[in-house]
Amino acid sequence: MGTRLYPLTYTRPKTLVPLLNRPMVRYTLDYFAGRSDDVVFAAGHMIEELRSYLETVETDARVGVAVEEIPLGTGGAVKNVEDILDEPFLVLNGDIVSSFRLNDFISFAEKKGGMGSIALFPSSHPEDYGVVELDNDHRITRFVEKPPPDQVFSNLVNAGMYYLQPEILDKIEPGKKVSMEAEVFPLVLDNGMFGFTFEGYWTDVGKISTYLEANEMLLKEKGSRIEEDSDLSGGVEIAHPVCVGSGTSMSSGTLGPNVSVGRHCSIGSARIGSSVLLDNVKVGSDVSISGSVLGEGVQIEDGCKLQDCVVADSERIREGSVIANEKVGMR
Repeated sequence: MGTRLYPLTYTRPKTLVPLLNRPMVRYTLDYFAGRSDDVVFAAGHMIEELRSYLETVETDARVGVAVEEIPLGTGGAVKNVEDILDEPFLVLNGDIVSSFRLNDFISFAEKKGGMGSIALFPSSHPEDYGVVELDNDHRITRFVEKPPPDQVFSNLVNAGMYYLQPEILDKIEPGKKVSMEAEVFPLVLDNGMFGFTFEGYWTDVGKISTYLEANEMLLKEKGSRIEEDSDLSGGVEIAHPVCVGSGTSMSSGTLGPNVSVGRHCSIGSARIGSSVLLDNVKVGSDVSISGSVLGEGVQIEDGCKLQDCVVADSERIREGSVIANEKVGMR
């Protein structure tokens, strides 16, 4: 349900939260482009919104949604589509933004064999994830999901991308909530599970801080993109990288760095840095915004200052408000 991304996920499923004005689900589909005949999304929350969006996406794969009446966990979700998994298959968490290269991963997994392979990334805070230990042949010798900080034995963490053999499904009881990471992987290490390490960037977009981190990562990778029909008058100083959507205007001030602004936003005189503004946001004059996320249709009146805030869709911040470290519009 994306509870850690509240209030953004009150009005959209987590997979449709935008990054650089593209729903997160598009980045997931990009991994599979030209490489897969079928892509299935496991979902149980705001299913119709996801399904409606997927119907608008042009892709060379058949894209479907597997509905979970009750949450089945990462293992149960895979078991739920067992009838189509009759050959080696890929599993990706739907909230990952990374420099991961799928072709390299598949080549590695096919060469190593065994029950499957897991993509791994070196993390500075491994206790937040599944921690993995490898031998010299890249075989996984230990896998512990979110160990206490004093029991962390490696900086390599599960990056949420797997290449698996259908036989692994025999370890999952149907119709039950099962964690692939905590309950299944430790059972199959003796069958051969391998770790594919990659570098560059990686984050899971699970909370507001990592959402902003993902926004910054993508901007650094892709560089600035300012739509031609946007209007940033001569009085706007741009600190790259920034992303500015179609039909957006700004009269004066500073925009950037690491700012993404949606479509049809109207911004007066403002200083905006390290933030995300979704579509149809209106910002008045003498406004300062930093480290914040503004939902669709938000209105920020004159003289406001926002720091490290999240504002729900359609909220209005009254003139002269000074707000820091708050989620505005929580139910």
